[in-house]
Formats: sequence, C-alpha cells, structure tokens
Amino acid sequence: MVMKAKQAFMDFSHRLPMDFSSFATDITTLALVRQLRAQPTKPFGLIHLEGCHGCGKTHLATAWLRENNVPLEDWGNMVFDAGQGGGPEQLFHAINRAWQAEHRMVVLSTPAQSEILSKLPDVRSRLAAGIFLSIPDPGDEVLTTILERHLLVHGIKLTREDLQFFIHRLPRSPQDVIHAAELMKNIMFEQKMTASKKLFHLVLEEIVS
Repeated sequence: MVMKAKQAFMDFSHRLPMDFSSFATDITTLALVRQLRAQPTKPFGLIHLEGCHGCGKTHLATAWLRENNVPLEDWGNMVFDAGQGGGPEQLFHAINRAWQAEHRMVVLSTPAQSEILSKLPDVRSRLAAGIFLSIPDPGDEVLTTILERHLLVHGIKLTREDLQFFIHRLPRSPQDVIHAAELMKNIMFEQKMTASKKLFHLVLEEIVS
C-alpha cells in the first residue's frame, strides 16, 4: 500500500490563543466570521478563505478546527495552504481525498495564489461550487485591537492616543503589528523604559529598518 504524502499544516504558536475570540474583527469581517463558524466539518465541501498575507487566514482556519474539536493529526487533511507551496495539482488530489473521506476542506490563498490554483479547470469548478470568503485588508480598528491585545498579554496598557499614534506609523500588516508589540515589550523590560514617544520611535526604527 502506497501512502500519499500529506501537506503539512503549521499551527503557529502565539501567546494569544488562535481561536475566534482572539480574532480581531470589525464591521467588515463580523459576517464572514459568523458564516465560517456556521460551517460543519461534514459532509464534503470546500471553504475558500482568500486574503492578503497576514490578514488572518491561518488564524481563522485554526479557530474553525479547534471549535469543531478536530484532532490535531487531522488538520493537514482538512486545510490546504497555497502559501506553503501547494499548486493546483496538489489541491486537486487533496480535494479528492477530502471527498472520499466525506469531510470539509478549507483552502487558504492570496488573490494571486487563487489565480494560479484556478488555472486547472477541475480545481476552478470545485472552488466555484464551494463557499468563498474574502478577508478584507485590516483597517486601523483591527490593527489597533491586535496591537492592544498583544501588549496586554505582557501587562502593557497604552492609552488610545498612544495606540493610534503607533498604528498610524506602522506598516499595514498584522504581522508587523505583532512584531512591534514583541519589540516594545523587549525594549521596555530590557531597558527599563516606560511608554513614551522615545520608546515608540525606537520600535518604529527597528520595524522599518
């Protein structure tokens, strides 16, 4: 019997749990999250999450798996991440395995990756028959919430004014915001600094350099 290789699905470790409660939402994403949470793990069907790098696709997929109590060893069978090098042929075979096992599959991709995946007609038709959820680029409200939550984990509470000062000067990516929170925590603890414009500029210099 020949065993087929499964695509690895990374469970990124964060201090904040990767569940729905820690996913920063605004008016543009609330309905999307509700629709995803309503999806069962069976029978077969595709859920296509599309969005830019760092918009929360992996977070949402992980939250959905956890909320449905899917065993960790089954995650690789139920999530296909085009960002990990999976092409249309690999997705086609993954879809067939999910169909045979009669369970849902979540497909993660950026818009550019979606175009590549859709070049294979069989994949394009299957994606079109599934549920498509487009995650918008995060706005200031979402980015501010992400920054605030990751700082609070370390016991750091900034005023709304300081949060907005910082967010308006950071790159528009959740990954950069999380990185900035970690940098701020490290500088504050290592250099015994308190929240100040000097601290913010030190962090910003590290981020944009």
